[in-house]
Order: sequence, then structure tokens, then C-alpha cells
Amino acid sequence: MEDDDAPYYCIPQARCRLCQFELEEGEVVVAGVDDQRVSSEFLFFRNTTFYDDDIFGIKFHMCCRNTCRFRGRQSPCYHSKCHDFRLYTISSKFLATTKYSFRPPTNEEYRRWDRTLRILAERLKASWAKGLPDELCQIIAGFLVRECAVITAQELADQDSTTNSIVDLSHNVYVRYVMIDDIRYIGSLRSSSPSEVKAGERLLLHAQTIGTTLNVYIGEDHLGIRQLQLSSPSNALSRSDLSTPGLWWRKLSEPCGFSKVGIRTDGLKLRDIFNNKEQNATPSARISWPIPAPTATIIDLASLQRPQKEPSGLRMSFFECNAARTSGYSVATNGVITATIHALGPNMDLTFYKGVDSFFGWSMVWIYMPIDQGEYVTEICRRYGFRHTGLDSLGLSFTTNQERTTLFGCYLPPPSSKAEYQFERIHTPPKNRLLMYPSSFRPGEDSKDGELLEKARVLYGAILNPIQVQRRDNPSDDTWVKSYTKLLAFNQTQYDRVLSLDSDATILQTMDELFLLPPCPVAMPRAYWLDQSNRASALSSQLMLVKPSTAEFERITQAINSAGKGQYDREIVNNIYKDTALIIPHRPYNLLTQAFRGVETANYLGNDKEQWNPDKGLKKAKYLHFSDWPVRKKPWREWKEEKLECDDEYTCRSNELWLQFYSDFAKRREEICGDMPEEDR
Repeated sequence: MEDDDAPYYCIPQARCRLCQFELEEGEVVVAGVDDQRVSSEFLFFRNTTFYDDDIFGIKFHMCCRNTCRFRGRQSPCYHSKCHDFRLYTISSKFLATTKYSFRPPTNEEYRRWDRTLRILAERLKASWAKGLPDELCQIIAGFLVRECAVITAQELADQDSTTNSIVDLSHNVYVRYVMIDDIRYIGSLRSSSPSEVKAGERLLLHAQTIGTTLNVYIGEDHLGIRQLQLSSPSNALSRSDLSTPGLWWRKLSEPCGFSKVGIRTDGLKLRDIFNNKEQNATPSARISWPIPAPTATIIDLASLQRPQKEPSGLRMSFFECNAARTSGYSVATNGVITATIHALGPNMDLTFYKGVDSFFGWSMVWIYMPIDQGEYVTEICRRYGFRHTGLDSLGLSFTTNQERTTLFGCYLPPPSSKAEYQFERIHTPPKNRLLMYPSSFRPGEDSKDGELLEKARVLYGAILNPIQVQRRDNPSDDTWVKSYTKLLAFNQTQYDRVLSLDSDATILQTMDELFLLPPCPVAMPRAYWLDQSNRASALSSQLMLVKPSTAEFERITQAINSAGKGQYDREIVNNIYKDTALIIPHRPYNLLTQAFRGVETANYLGNDKEQWNPDKGLKKAKYLHFSDWPVRKKPWREWKEEKLECDDEYTCRSNELWLQFYSDFAKRREEICGDMPEEDR
């Protein structure tokens, strides 16, 4: 019989703390009572309570939340079979090293399962003398995934312990890494002299002059810290990638510069890095972003004011409003709060739906707002105050230039209740597109150029701005004589930043995250297909994130006027910015179509361990540049399509994609521009 006075133990996570896989409804589990004892077996169902009257007389509440109305002691939960299979006693260190700070993306669960399954199947096949069919190895391995995960986790936690410490940045800083499920974490961090370096340590940071390190960027996921980078006025932030699924960045700032930072560990790896000056003070709010923390103001949508105390533990996201080729917006809401907003476009990865649905479950619904061609959002409002669930609900509304408004949240109350809610404009997205065009074109005249300029003005609301094409005649080669024109981006001082893109390209995914890069005069990817030892052409000008400046444009102008033979846009920006440009990764931002013909794939990969995979390369890419000379010149030039030879699966797939790129470009161009004159084909 259930005892009303029985103590509550809350199960905060729907996850087996041994194998680290999520618990499914109806699975047989046990819950930890203390370091040695566990409950009787029971069936796991969220938001229910199990009364263990056989052993302890405890109520185990499966709230799956860190805070609960019962405020019971938190209890870890395990698959019953995982607990029976464990190698060692479950120690407090093990629970600390495997604790999830937050719920990871859904695909992380799949990645861990697939990786473990693959390794088990390969080892099973290799260890069986007579050999087993791959399918049978996969089936057998599927029954051992959880057990393998338990063994791996317990053996990792049994490694030598690391302790909390203080790191002095005025000395060299050395790091030791630990691998967990193929992901590298920082195991330890310490300041030392080169003569005191321990086995397995490597230099992470050179000694910093006291007061010069203003920002520390921390990249972490649900298990710990994976990356650490410093930024100072003379040292722009650089990194191998801009956005990694599951990795969140937060920033520590110190106006006077850091001299020391504090380190907290869970016994195996770093869990926290903090300003040593805050040890006895109120710590800064922890606000994380998918990219190294941009400068942003956090406001409370209820009050439309900055909170007096910034909430800690926020993981922020962003979306691009009024981006080219936007087909609609999807918003996840439960009527009271808005969980996330996504701008949709062609060829977009839609797996985010599954991730949000898995995280919020039945409480969230998706509301979709389609956007027609030429339509764009003119204002975003919040609606606040209408109580439909006993709580002040918070909704958003998008209004477009077609006088269409979509409400994301609960519907409006009847007219008699208007006093119970209010609309407030919170953002007016940029609605005017600026189109710069050669001054020789005449908008509205009876020509194809004039027709297209007028279409841009009327249909897309573009502001037309004539420019003088920048050129220097070269009798021996006129291929690039007009390429200086793209450098006018440095003179667009009405904008904080300009993303300059070559037109012979296809944008595959949004690149709005580039605008949140740390301050720099220009950011460019490497020209991976060229000799990187030649600094005159190491960087690519096909994609440039520019900070417009009168002074910088003056430098550009002088370089153009004094340009010698063979010195065009790329050579100029390489010569001026070879020491100050921020390098962005070429895989997402500078993929060439020639890679799909097998050209320079080794340089694209940058190592000899990977094999070129066309689908993998395309999925990673956000910007695809057409570069196939002399096979093809420009993507808008007509070309007699021929069948390309191939001799294996990857080559045939590459050829298929290569032809598809050109046909897709031609189709999109025809949809927008219509039939073009013969000389422009």
C-alpha cells in the first residue's frame, strides 16, 4: 500500500546513465538510491510515479526535469540489463563524467548508435575465422550496442583523474585531449614551461602578454569543453569551422584583459572555464550560440527591455529574414512560448523538424507561413497578455509587403477582450534591396538589360544604383580586365558588412552566420586548388566578407591604379590582406565544380586519409563556384552536353551531379531572366 509520507526521488533525465542512450516508454529500468543500492525493476513512463514498497518505500517520480514540484532528491536511472551488465560499481566520478549538461541533438543519438554498431560489426567479422556475411554481423552487433557503450563509458571514467586549477596565461598553456565516441574533448589544461611538459600534452597557447587577451571563446557540448580560442586586438579569432552541430560557443570577456582563468573538471575532462576574478563574485550569465559568441543584445519579449539580470543557460539561435529565394518560415510554438524560427529555401536540410519535435515532444506545433515570389517581411510584432492557459502567452506575428499577416501562437481572443493583449513592433527587417548595375544599362528601355532592371525594381523592390565598371585594359589578355569591379564592395560604407559573391556560382545554403564573424577588414576562404606557399594567390576572392571603409577603399584604389601585368582582384586582396585577413573554411564556402570531375580533390580534402565523396562534399557546401575551364567557360554559356565517362560508383555520381549543377543553373536563370540574347548564352 502506498505511503503518503514516502519520500520522493526524481528521475531528471529520460536517459540510461550507463549506456547513455535515451529511455523508451515501457522499458524495464531501475533507479539509483545511493552509491551501492538500486530500486526494484519498474516500467519507465514519463510523468508517472513508481512506488517501491518492496525494498525502500520510495516514490520514484519520472518527471524528466531538473526542477520538479516535488523537489525530490535526484536519482539516476538505468536500463535494468545495463545495470546487470556493468563492470564496476557506479561511482560518483562516473556519474559526473557522463552527466549531460543539456539534451544533445537527436542526430547525436543516432551517430553514437551507428558508430558503435559499425565498430562491433567490423570486429566481429574480423574475429570470425570462417567469416560471416555482413548482414549477419550487423544483426548480431545490434544486440550488443548498449553493452559495448557501458563498458566503454566505465573504462573511460576509470582513467587518471584531473582536478580544478588556475591557468596562468602569461606562461605557455599545454593541453591534453581525451576521445569520447570519436569526439575530442579537452582533458586537462595547465600552464607550464617547455621543460615540464608531460607525456601526451601539446602546446595550445603561447604565453600571452598580460592585459592583451580580452575574450576567451569556449566551445562546448553536453559532455564538456571541446575547443578554446583567445581573441585580442592583434589576434583575430580563427577556427577550422564556423558551425558544428551540437557544439555551442560562449564568451568570457575582460575589458582589462585576462591574466588567469579558472578550470573546473568532472574528473575526466574540462566542464567549465571561468574568469578567475569572479571566484568570489557573481558569475557572468552563460549565453551560448551555434557560432563563436556574436555581439548581441538580449531582450525580454515580455517587457521589451533588457533584463536586469541576464538569464543564464540560454542557447540562442538565429534565422535569416528576407533572404534570397526564401520560400517560407516555420515556427515552433505551443501557444505560450516560441521555441524556434527557421527560414526555408530550396535544397534545405529539414532534419531540424525531427530535432525540435524530439526535444519538445507533443507540446509544440509547427506553423508554416509561405512566402510568394517578390514577397518579403516588413515587420515582426509580438503579441503578449492574452491568457488562454492561465499563463501570459507570448506570440509573434509576421507582416509582409503584400499586407498579409501570420500569427505564430494562440489565436486572438474575441474583439470584446482586446484589452487583454497587445501588439508591439519589435523588428523592421530591411526591405530595400540595393542593385548596382553598369551605368551603360538603361532601366526601362527596350532591351533585355532594361527589362530585367525594371523587373528588379518593381517585383523585388530593389533600389537601382548605377556604377562605373572598374577596368584596366590588357592587350595580351582581356579575361579579367573587369574583375576589379567586385572590389567596389570595400566602398559600400552605408553597410556594416558586405558579402561579395561571384555571380558564376550557386548558393546552396544560407550563409548568414558569416555576418557574425569577429571584426576584421576582410574574411576569405583559401584557394585550395592553388599553391598555398605562394602568398600572392593563397586566398580566394570568389567569396569575401568585407568591412567597408573609406580608408580601405583608398588602399584598394591605389593598388588598382598601380596594378601590373597579371594583377587582378585576387592578387590585389592577397597582397594587401595576406597578414590580416580572417581565414574561413573552404569546404562549405568555396567548393569548385571541377571537384566533381575529379580535379584537385586531394587539395580540397587536405589530407590523404579521406576519399572524395561527392554527396558528402555537396552536403557540406554552402557556396558552389563554377570553375571548369577549359571544359566549360561560364555556366550561362550554351554547351553541347556529352556523356562523361566513369568507372566506379563515386565517379559516376560525381558526373551526374556535375551535369545537374549546370542544368539547374540554366533552369533558374531562364525562370528569372527568360529568353536571353544570343551573345549572352
